[in-house]
Amino acid sequence: MTSTNPLPDVRRAAAYGRISEDDLDRREGVDDQLSRSEAHIERRGWDYAGTFRDDDVSAWSGKPRPGYEALVAEIAAGRVDTVVVRHLDRLWRDDLEAAKGRALFKQHRVLIAEYGGMEYPMWTAHGQHMARTMSGNGTFESDIKSERVREASERRAEQGRMNGVCPYGWRREYRLTSSGRVIESWEVEHPEEADVVREITRRLLAGDSLLALTNDLNDRGIRAPGADYNFTKKARGLANPDGTRWSKTSVRKVAQRASNAGLRIFHQGQPDERRIKGNWPALVSENDWERVVDLFAAPERRRTRPASRVHLLTYGIGVCGVCGGPLRVARRSGEPYYVCTTREECVGRVQKYVDRYVADTVVEWLSRPDAVQWLVPDGTALAEARRREVKARDVLAQAGTKLATGEWAVATVDAVTATARPELEKAQIDIRRLEAASGDYADLAELAGPHARERWEAMTVTGRRRLLEKLRVRVTIRRTGKRGPGFDPNGVEIDRV
Repeated sequence: MTSTNPLPDVRRAAAYGRISEDDLDRREGVDDQLSRSEAHIERRGWDYAGTFRDDDVSAWSGKPRPGYEALVAEIAAGRVDTVVVRHLDRLWRDDLEAAKGRALFKQHRVLIAEYGGMEYPMWTAHGQHMARTMSGNGTFESDIKSERVREASERRAEQGRMNGVCPYGWRREYRLTSSGRVIESWEVEHPEEADVVREITRRLLAGDSLLALTNDLNDRGIRAPGADYNFTKKARGLANPDGTRWSKTSVRKVAQRASNAGLRIFHQGQPDERRIKGNWPALVSENDWERVVDLFAAPERRRTRPASRVHLLTYGIGVCGVCGGPLRVARRSGEPYYVCTTREECVGRVQKYVDRYVADTVVEWLSRPDAVQWLVPDGTALAEARRREVKARDVLAQAGTKLATGEWAVATVDAVTATARPELEKAQIDIRRLEAASGDYADLAELAGPHARERWEAMTVTGRRRLLEKLRVRVTIRRTGKRGPGFDPNGVEIDRV
């Protein structure tokens, strides 16, 4: 009996290749797969019907695969009846997609040929069975791999270690063997980025808007996270081609990271989260991080609001003496008051009186004959901090050399670095603080002297705020027992931190 759907005399064969990012270490690139598939088509004497490829796309992820979808369209149109691949798992790893593919290939009587293995005539029971079995093996392999990745991530979490690329705000340091193999890695504060993370947290808690904060970071030329990343799967925006500019989204993401507070949030398949203390230095307190997260979760934060007006003591220069929260300005009976951002009932002082008291105090400091020498740190302290940094670096470098030459054992190096590394980090923190203060010498010298009052009055609020920040002024407003009219300066403390 003649078949109503006979097999073709010459098959129309297409080559398909796919590779995902996690396959790159196997050195089986798509180009290699396709060249071998095309050679197999020529060897078998089949008609070449095209090449289809998907680069850096996992068959397990469920993401669109343009190459595969184009291949399916050609099969449905009757222009392809044979698909040549390295292995069946290049076509499918997801159970649902594999079932749909097998049904489609059966309907159109497609032959799947592995250039180094089996052939699957998908219109036969045997071909369907073998394809189903081998696809199941591929799914099993992916499941096992996913388990290994998840377990490795869980181990790192339990150990309090960071996972993946070192995030913005830290840098990763390594201890290597003489051959260059990584023995140990750890995170330390990034000298510039850590301060940016703290500033973002402080200003958001003080009431700064995302838009105002984002614009300020960009105006000051501060590089955004990911500025040096080379993305392979997505293009950057036209307005930010090199990734150096901040967006409101990037500011919000940085502010809400649990790692800022030295924490890993770990669910381990459970609905309730676990907080694991990380072994990297925290950049902000856990309380401040929680308040930032709550801030973005608040319903009123979900609508567009104009940027907050700048006041002398907002954005963290002034703090509540009851709970330590930043201050904001609110009106009471038509009069602007400094109140606590966290709980308005904590403290409250008339803004103009507090600002005047702060101005009088700062002008008095700047009017002193020895103002600059008193306000700027002694250069001896900076020199000493630099000496401590060099000494700690020398000790760490010596330890690495002795480990590489075999003079010291790993245990000895561990003991030495456990002492030297904290000393290095402490010296670097002191250097940054002292250099920042010393760098303000020229500005302070220009403002100091008998005309300090006139110069203060001529400054804008933003300029006065910058001066307070340079002087490291912290204004604490406390509760007082006094009631009624008049300003009580005993409830305002002005310190340099």
